[in-house]
Amino acid sequence: MHIWGKPVLDQAQQTVRLANIELAIESEAAFGLLGRRRARHAAPAKGARREATIDLKPFAVNAQQKIAAAIADFQKNETA
Repeated sequence: MHIWGKPVLDQAQQTVRLANIELAIESEAAFGLLGRRRARHAAPAKGARREATIDLKPFAVNAQQKIAAAIADFQKNETA
């Protein structure tokens, strides 16, 4: 399966969404279930837009915690 999309950043919501999603399935199993033509050019489901949104807030919190820990470790080593 191949998924293509244009990343769109929403700074206010701190999310990244894939716009203009295209989907191509190249699986023999999918060909059997959907038929060869439909599997090759399957359209994303209506819920794909919601699922193609990534919330960046947890990544930012994690990065802040790691940076704070690295600074604290650096400061601890400077005083030792």
